Amino acid sequence: METIINNHTKILRKAIKTFGIEAQTRQLMEECGELTRAANHFYRSKGKYIEDADNFKEEIADVFIMINQFCCYFHWTEEVNEIIENKMLKLSAILESYDKTNMMDDLP
Repeated sequence: METIINNHTKILRKAIKTFGIEAQTRQLMEECGELTRAANHFYRSKGKYIEDADNFKEEIADVFIMINQFCCYFHWTEEVNEIIENKMLKLSAILESYDKTNMMDDLP
């Protein structure tokens, strides 16, 4: 699984160099808060409202970009990708053993 948008690596590194690590860390925290709110609105509306879904997608993209800035800046891409792969293997094993009758179907 690739986490970095490869053709934007230069832009991602430049953002932290331009604005500074502290400012971008605070921006990451702000974006995570906005994602939390958007997820809550989406969940409460059960995905029925396009604006809730659109806002949720927008905030996911913002957090994704911020996370990728830090991966690029600190040269953590390979390490983070390896951690993601390990976590995906664990999730896969959990899902394989999960009782299919307990599957949730409350969102589209």
